[in-house]
Amino acid sequence: MSDVVTVVTDSPASTQEDAPDSRVRVEERVCGWLSAVSLEDREIELFDGERSRRFTMDEVAAPADQRLCPGSAVEVRFTEMGEAVPCARGVRVLGAATPSANDRAADRRFLEFRDQAFHDRLMFRHQVWLALSNLLSQRGFLHIETPILSHPSTSGAQEFLTTSRKTGQSYALPQSPQVYGHLLAIGGVRRYFQWARCFRDEDLRSNRQPEFTQLHLEMAFVDRDTLKGVIEEIVACAFELAGRTCATPLHMTFDQAMAQFGSDKPDMRFACDFRQLPVRLDEGGEGLFIAALPAGLTLSRGLEEKAAALAQKRKVRFVTSCRFDALNGASLPLQCDLDTLRARLQTGNGEVVDGNDVLVFAGDWRQHLRISRALYKLFKEETTTTSAMDSLVWVTGFPMFEPDTEQKGRLRCACHPFLQPEDEAAFLAATRNAEYLALRGQALDLVLNGEELGSGSMLISDKAIQTRLFNVLGQSKAEIRQHFGAMVDALQTGAPPIGGFGLGFDRLVAGLTDCPHIRDVMAFPKSKQGKCMAFGSLNDS
Repeated sequence: MSDVVTVVTDSPASTQEDAPDSRVRVEERVCGWLSAVSLEDREIELFDGERSRRFTMDEVAAPADQRLCPGSAVEVRFTEMGEAVPCARGVRVLGAATPSANDRAADRRFLEFRDQAFHDRLMFRHQVWLALSNLLSQRGFLHIETPILSHPSTSGAQEFLTTSRKTGQSYALPQSPQVYGHLLAIGGVRRYFQWARCFRDEDLRSNRQPEFTQLHLEMAFVDRDTLKGVIEEIVACAFELAGRTCATPLHMTFDQAMAQFGSDKPDMRFACDFRQLPVRLDEGGEGLFIAALPAGLTLSRGLEEKAAALAQKRKVRFVTSCRFDALNGASLPLQCDLDTLRARLQTGNGEVVDGNDVLVFAGDWRQHLRISRALYKLFKEETTTTSAMDSLVWVTGFPMFEPDTEQKGRLRCACHPFLQPEDEAAFLAATRNAEYLALRGQALDLVLNGEELGSGSMLISDKAIQTRLFNVLGQSKAEIRQHFGAMVDALQTGAPPIGGFGLGFDRLVAGLTDCPHIRDVMAFPKSKQGKCMAFGSLNDS
């Protein structure tokens, strides 16, 4: 921003009648950081904290005793005379930068704040934060902060643990404030939200950081449709600020998403099709299934080889490729050899045929998800064209349980241990693992362009159902009391129907600014190795 500092005139003192002299000029000044200096062209460019600005320099503008170096903090005096590029009448160095410091700029993440594109993303982040806070306040939500030093959990993502040197007390940094939100809703806060800092000790990927911001909310006396409506209003508000059209989200069950995309994070811009064929090969009796390519992706020898390599790693065999219309029109026997299959599907002699858009695999269909997930990721990476419209999808009907891979014969929660069953009667009547694995819970995920924006659910309000769920997980009475005693006790104090949701704020901002990495919309993210990019880590030598 510029400040008017003085009025300068080239003419001698004039009478009142002469006051509107065309030679009267207003001198201004602006402070910022030099981003470019060209002494040969007598031009400079600086970032003033809001935007980049260019100036030419007259003969006396540059300080004679100080070198103008990019990165330096300066004050520029100039006059607006209608030029496309204003002329600087004076440049004063307020804080000098050295060339060597700029050489290491890539290692100093804080210098990115002087970049116009990064500044614009942070400004958008601020605008969304402010607008959503106001929206939720208008809708009757109360902002309440919950503890960072929390009680360790036995479910969900891995937590960071810390111990006080003074008291010896151990704490966990919260992976989500869900439990506190649950207690608030039971305790009398009908609508609560907070911008929660969350911590998860997981492997780092483009959409993950060890600490991140979540917009967390809980509502009492609510049903799932009302909860979804609130989240849709929040997302629509953010889309509007980004100048994007927010279409009504599509709805898909977990089973439908897995069948069509091999993933519970479907991206409708890359619609695939994974399905079983009613055919078995003579050799080994293997079953067959297909992966149809999304629109816009052309099959090549390279793509075919990548798919075959993925299949081999997952103990599935790539067989051939064909056209989708040939597959639909083929009369396939219930059992055949590989040559007969290729002839019926008109696949050619092992060559990639123009127009082929289906990959055929042989293996156990019950294990197809292992290859489907990998193929879907490959297809997205290989597709160069996408729809201009964003893909918003609600995924519902998630399983309540999944097999515990570390303890054979045991079950673990597929989502979290407070998930309300879709069918309470079926849950209470179940006795065998197979019956529990077939149960679905009232969980819901919102997916934007193949990335999970957030997840939520209806929460258990009945002590008997909650205790039964802990029993299914193999928790003893002592373990229930140790880990969940406060929650079980709270359910006996008059727990209403409760719904909660956690929206990944960093992912939302990244998605609406077309950033592939959430670190591009965070002020001080961690590196791929989990180090602080400003100060390093404690175990750096």
